[in-house]
Amino acid sequence: MKTLTITLLSLTFLLLISIGSSAQSTIVQNDKNQIKAQIIEITSEVIKYKPYDHLDGPIRNINISEVFMVIYENGKFETFNQEKPKPQTPVTNVQTASEPTVTTQLPVTQPISPTPVTYNETPTNSGFVNHSSSANINSKPSASDEPLPATTAVESPKIGWSFGAKIGGYVPTNKYFKGIYKPGLSYGLNTGYWGNDFAIEAEWKNYTKEGNPYEYGDVDHSSSKVSMNWYNVSLYWLPYSSSTSCIYLGGGLGKCSLKESAEMSAYDETISGSENISTWAYHSTVGARFKPINIELMAAFVPFENTYTGDEIDYGGVFVTFGVFF
Repeated sequence: MKTLTITLLSLTFLLLISIGSSAQSTIVQNDKNQIKAQIIEITSEVIKYKPYDHLDGPIRNINISEVFMVIYENGKFETFNQEKPKPQTPVTNVQTASEPTVTTQLPVTQPISPTPVTYNETPTNSGFVNHSSSANINSKPSASDEPLPATTAVESPKIGWSFGAKIGGYVPTNKYFKGIYKPGLSYGLNTGYWGNDFAIEAEWKNYTKEGNPYEYGDVDHSSSKVSMNWYNVSLYWLPYSSSTSCIYLGGGLGKCSLKESAEMSAYDETISGSENISTWAYHSTVGARFKPINIELMAAFVPFENTYTGDEIDYGGVFVTFGVFF
């Protein structure tokens, strides 16, 4: 009862002071400290005021949580009860569509300290001051804003399966063979699989040419014809490749079949004959592809055994070809 009486007397004393100073309000803080002030505005969070002894100064703010009571110029008063903040609910990380389900317990963040505010004062006709404030708050990005880890894509073949045709020239390396038939036209077909670093190809080539083997003495007429077919399998290494072009080099082996026929007339007699032989053939190749064009240089080694002398004769040569592939 004694405590209640003292409290009522204190409030009455404060009211009397407020009435006696009709031109000012009084802000009573929680620690009973009093601020003589001119109240500008009261919001849900702060009280904006000017100190009564410095009305020309800037507007100041005081948090509602620090105020116990405001006694206005007309003697009325208002008390403020600060509610306790509700505990923050832990936040869980949000699952994205491309990630497995992961739940992360984040710690409760501490209250952020007030950011310094810069006031821009502008006098108005009513005598009050308009003010504006600006502040930059740098917030840390949340876990959901962080970029997802990059996935490694499997590189697909740049060319893949291809089919094509080649045409070019064939130059025999054996001087006797070249003396009879001379360099001539060659053509062929090819198919293969072209990956990113290696390629394998199957190919058929043909060289057919007519020649004059005996043009001397009493020979009235002589003619010959040769037809060579290569069936090769090649393995290439691609030091450079893209979706439209590549450079390749390699080699391979295959079978080469040779068919030669000859006819000769002398002293009113004509004789003719033909021969079919086959052997293993070896080759090395370098080339370039610029879709759909193909340029290639191939050196072939084709060792045949001479039927009459038993000597080994190389019917190989050099191919220079151009082609198209799809």
